[in-house]
Amino acid sequence: MNQTDSYIGKVLLIGLTYFAVDGTVKKEDLGHGTIVRANEKEGIVVRIKPHGNEFKIPPDFNSIRVAPPGEYKESATGMTILNPDFITFWEIHDVAKENGGGSNWKPRQKVVFQNEEA
Repeated sequence: MNQTDSYIGKVLLIGLTYFAVDGTVKKEDLGHGTIVRANEKEGIVVRIKPHGNEFKIPPDFNSIRVAPPGEYKESATGMTILNPDFITFWEIHDVAKENGGGSNWKPRQKVVFQNEEA
């Protein structure tokens, strides 16, 4: 069994913050789903609930941590996720056109929850 096998079938809560080129926050999303596969080529592939679409995040397992127990609410769907297995947060920064355009994903290393201390 390799490292990725222990994540397959687990529920992952994904927090995304999107930044414009000037550094301002464009939007924030919170979603969740079941990890269906993970490899260096595709990244970490999550089947998003409730619609079942696949969503990929970079293959950085250091960005994933055990989720603190509790309820998490998705603002877009209104769904409440109770006690997900894992949690990850990413910053997605727009890249200026003169620098090639696209986006740059960076894991957010420290996130403090209401029931935790900084």
